[in-house]
Amino acid sequence: MKHLFLIWIPVLSWVAMGQTPASLSVQVSRTLTLTLDEAAFTITAGTSLEGTAQQVKQALEDNGIPNPTVTAIGLRQDTSVLSGAAQILYQATATVAAGSAKDASRNLENLRTHLPAPLTSLTYSAVFNPGQAAMDSARQAILPKLLAEAQTKAQSLAAASGLKLGSIRSVTDSALGTPAGVGAGFAVPVLINGVLSANPVSFSPTPVLSLNVIFGTAP
Repeated sequence: MKHLFLIWIPVLSWVAMGQTPASLSVQVSRTLTLTLDEAAFTITAGTSLEGTAQQVKQALEDNGIPNPTVTAIGLRQDTSVLSGAAQILYQATATVAAGSAKDASRNLENLRTHLPAPLTSLTYSAVFNPGQAAMDSARQAILPKLLAEAQTKAQSLAAASGLKLGSIRSVTDSALGTPAGVGAGFAVPVLINGVLSANPVSFSPTPVLSLNVIFGTAP
């Protein structure tokens, strides 16, 4: 999808003063197609009241989950046992390569069915995302093309307006729909407790990169 906007904010004042606009602004955009090369795991673990974040982290690492970040998120009653004992809830996050997601899921499933003390429960899910490296690579590949497109369109607009196009004065870029869990109607596979979800969450693997280029002009 491409968009072109010609912005003449100060035109009326220049016309009233009998002067010529000194700049021309062009906006162009491209949709980036990204590879979903990372699996972001979210793990919720319950422990007895004596359990610590370090013990949860150690249990995950012992089962092949790399560098999990663990934080306490609350307390609840454990209704899976007759005593209804209270348990601390911890949430952990970890990211692995998409190709390693199945192995990580198997490891978590093994942990879930063989809980070591003080763990009392464990659930997990994973969403497949494009990693930062994929984002950076796609951005670097598309920027020269966007600049060339902006130059061509600015030249056409300047000629149609009877102006001479000058050099680039400034360039700003922005990305919409970048990976942040925000949906845009695209189905992405999700692992939930070892099962590939039949109703995956919505997520956009095709963010839009926009470039705003301001050129100098002369009569």
